[in-house]
Amino acid sequence: MKMVTIILMCCCIAAGCNNKIESNSHETAVQDTSLSGSMVQQPVTTACYGMMNASDTVRVQLIILQDSVSGSMTTQYEGKDKNTGLLVGAMKGDTLYANYTFHSEGIQSVREVAFLRQGDQLLEGFGKVVEQEGKMVFAQPADLRFGTVVTLAKQPCQ
Repeated sequence: MKMVTIILMCCCIAAGCNNKIESNSHETAVQDTSLSGSMVQQPVTTACYGMMNASDTVRVQLIILQDSVSGSMTTQYEGKDKNTGLLVGAMKGDTLYANYTFHSEGIQSVREVAFLRQGDQLLEGFGKVVEQEGKMVFAQPADLRFGTVVTLAKQPCQ
C-alpha cells in the first residue's frame, strides 16, 4: 500500500509541475484500489509555503494523501549553494517528518527534515544530526527546536 501511495504522489507531483494552482491549497480526490479490489476516494491536498527575505529563500510544496506526504523543497541561503530536491515522508500529528533528497555542489545527499504545522505556517525543526546509512538523521527527534531559524508562511502554489 505504501508503494501505491508513493507512486500516486509522484504522479501528482509530475502533473502538478505542469499545472498552475491558483489557490493556497488545492484538494482533489485520487482513486485507490485496495487488495479487496474496491475503489475508495482518497482526498489529496496540495499546499505551498515559503520564506523570502533580503538574503534567503525557502520554498516548499507539499502533496498530502492521508498521512503520507511528498513534494519538493528549494533552499537558497546567503553564501551557500542552492539546494533543490524532493521530500517524501509522513505526518505524525501536526509534525511532518520527511527525507529530503537534494543535489548540492554536484552531489546527491539525503537528510531528514521536520516541520511543525501551526495554522498557516510551517516551522522547521533543528537539532543534533548524525549520519546513518548514508543520510543525515536527527539524533534525538524528541529534542527538536521548531521555529528558531526558519518559519514558512502559506502562499499560493506556482
